[in-house]
Amino acid sequence: MGLRARLLLLALVPTVPALLLALYTNLELRRLGAARVEKDAMKVVQLTAARSKHRMESRIVAPSDERPVNAQASLGQPFVERD
Repeated sequence: MGLRARLLLLALVPTVPALLLALYTNLELRRLGAARVEKDAMKVVQLTAARSKHRMESRIVAPSDERPVNAQASLGQPFVERD
């Protein structure tokens, strides 16, 4: 084995573990980032669903005199002006 090959080997031996460690760290960070994005997306979906449910329930529970005029008309009720 020549001197050049030995010098190249001497330079590569400590470099390979560092590169492998950097690769592993990068892959782990990507995995954690993907998990965080998935978790955040699930929170957004749950909040949106809860808000939609609340809005739907508040529309169903609201007395007829609290409904907007156009909602009464769409339900087949006569148009009534409010004071």
